[in-house]
Amino acid sequence: MPGFEGRPTLGFHLEQKPEIRPQYKAELKALLRLEQALRHPEMPDAVRGFEGIKVGNAILKEKGVSGVLIGGLAEAVWRSARPQDLARRKDTDILVLTPDAELEDFEGGIDWWTRKEEHLEVSGEFGKSTGPIRWWENANGIVLGFRPEVTGELESGLYVLSPEEVISMRLNETTAQLGNADVEQESLALFETAILKRLGRQLMVPEVADAVGGRILSQGHGYRKAQDTEIKSFRMPTADYGAIKKFKEGSE
Repeated sequence: MPGFEGRPTLGFHLEQKPEIRPQYKAELKALLRLEQALRHPEMPDAVRGFEGIKVGNAILKEKGVSGVLIGGLAEAVWRSARPQDLARRKDTDILVLTPDAELEDFEGGIDWWTRKEEHLEVSGEFGKSTGPIRWWENANGIVLGFRPEVTGELESGLYVLSPEEVISMRLNETTAQLGNADVEQESLALFETAILKRLGRQLMVPEVADAVGGRILSQGHGYRKAQDTEIKSFRMPTADYGAIKKFKEGSE
């Protein structure tokens, strides 16, 4: 080009982001809509945010049982700059890990998710079988789309999941609603990325860690991982989910 001979070029260039296929965009939107649809209605007299964490931990300690924070508050603890920011969450969801824990419905203003187990007939790919099926539900009878698996010893009190496990929980809960529908792996990866962006800062307010006695199941985020304990979530198998739904409809 005339007039530019011998001039140095700029030390950067524009990089184009890879184009996301329309199918993946559509599936991502469907997953995000489904996740929003899973948000449960606000319960009466709910205790919110940081106060809910403190109350839930105190009740668990008093009863000598263990639980883990789930739902929107499990995300919010990793992206909120101050304890008072957590009050924007509508309620406090705690999954109770100890079998047969004695808790009243919505005790202390907490939405408790407790373990259930029944011998159910399951219709799978290779026929029918009968055996023990376990799941977690709250006092409104809503069934979680995932199951927790614990490795190591648990103390009484409230545990907080790592950001990575929060993402896994959200993915398992959402995809459990899809039944046998196929979703591309690329779309699932985009969904995980969307949740990761939502988590944002991934630094916990120190007051939260103190409120649960340091039971933070995370490393590399400024906190020592609690003991050698791990709590992971696994998607509820479609056949099991269907058997539970059928059982609950028959018992109503």
